Amino acid sequence: MTTERPTRRLVWAWLGVALALLAAAWVAVPMGAPSALVAALASLAALTAAVTAAWGLHASAAERAAREARARADETSQRQARTRSDALRALLDAVDEPIVGVDGAGTVVIANRAAVSLLATGSRPLEGRPVEDLLPQPELVSLVANAASGRAGRDTVRIADGDSVRIFEAFAAPARFGPEPDRATGAALALRDVTEHAATVQLKTDFVANASHELRTPLASIRTALDTLREFGDEDPSIRERMVHLAASNAARLEELVADLLDLSRLESPEARAAIERCAASEIVRALRADFEPACARRNLALSFEVDPALEALDTDPRLLTLILRNLIDNAVKFAHEGTTVRVVAGFAPDGGARRTARFEVIDRGIGIPLAQQQRVFERFYQVDAARSGRRERRGTGLGLAIVKHAVRALGGSVSLRSVWGQGTTVTVDLPGAAPNSEPPSPPPTPARDPSVTTRADAPPRP
Repeated sequence: MTTERPTRRLVWAWLGVALALLAAAWVAVPMGAPSALVAALASLAALTAAVTAAWGLHASAAERAAREARARADETSQRQARTRSDALRALLDAVDEPIVGVDGAGTVVIANRAAVSLLATGSRPLEGRPVEDLLPQPELVSLVANAASGRAGRDTVRIADGDSVRIFEAFAAPARFGPEPDRATGAALALRDVTEHAATVQLKTDFVANASHELRTPLASIRTALDTLREFGDEDPSIRERMVHLAASNAARLEELVADLLDLSRLESPEARAAIERCAASEIVRALRADFEPACARRNLALSFEVDPALEALDTDPRLLTLILRNLIDNAVKFAHEGTTVRVVAGFAPDGGARRTARFEVIDRGIGIPLAQQQRVFERFYQVDAARSGRRERRGTGLGLAIVKHAVRALGGSVSLRSVWGQGTTVTVDLPGAAPNSEPPSPPPTPARDPSVTTRADAPPRP
């Protein structure tokens, strides 16, 4: 625009000069001027007009070229701006944390896909809506308002998301979303989902509190027994015997608790890996029977193992499988009614495929678990109400089923529980792909049969 006007003025000036020369020639004729002068003036006027016309054409072409160049530059600039805007939008949408930009009037000017998913209601877009209508917590509105006035801040808020509540760490900072170049006229709000982190922190806090409580109780009992022995142990042998028994039983409880804590810690470690190898279920059964025969004899219980012969070729981690069954049998032996049978049934789940799912069921006829508490028994340190579960010696550390859950998960399996209050409990463990679909082609000739292991064909009837 600055070059067009001087060029036009110059063209008009030269055109004026040409007209003046032509007029001078026309006036000079009647005045008797020499014909040579008149011809010279006319020629000069014609030359000036031609030069002016040529210059005008050149100027018009130059102006046209300049306009086209400016149009191309504007188009290129707009295209680059659109590219940058699209890139910024793609970048924001790729972030899985909600991000919202608000101008000085409190209106949303930009929001990424995660923010739309969290805050949008209905089909209306977030852009152009007041931020107060979108943010469900007054703390977030205050945070954005403070950031728009130049004060960044952060806070932790809870936002309902369907049927659940998610915890977010919110951060707002001043941001310019307006034409003023030198001052912030809005705010940028980012929300980071810390729900899992908060749950983990709370879980660790609860774990430490529960573990401290479980450790404190037997330690207090041992200390009481030792103090009593110190004061009265020499006076009454019966007191001495009771206190020694109390200290020994609580020391055993401490040992059991520490062992369970170590097992759970190993299973929860990121480095924990299942060591899969070929093993035989009968070997695991022999070890378990030897471990639980004394406890079963004390409570007049029968322990029955009903094992499918095909499980002699089992691909799993024998240490983890033994740990799973040991904890399940321990619970069954503690809570089964005296004179009944605890059954361990090992076979296959009804599925197909190149490899089959090995299924282990531990079945007892005991006090059972109330329906309202069945979903919580796999939590760490959770135990059924002492008034329902009976005597204190039946109660364990509260970690057995939590260990089972983590061990089964490490083997890629699943665990489920069925229980009827007052009738008994069945815990089922499925290990997918733990056994081949067909029996070994050449079984060993007449193996020595372990009399402690029964198959389904000769299993005793359930009492």
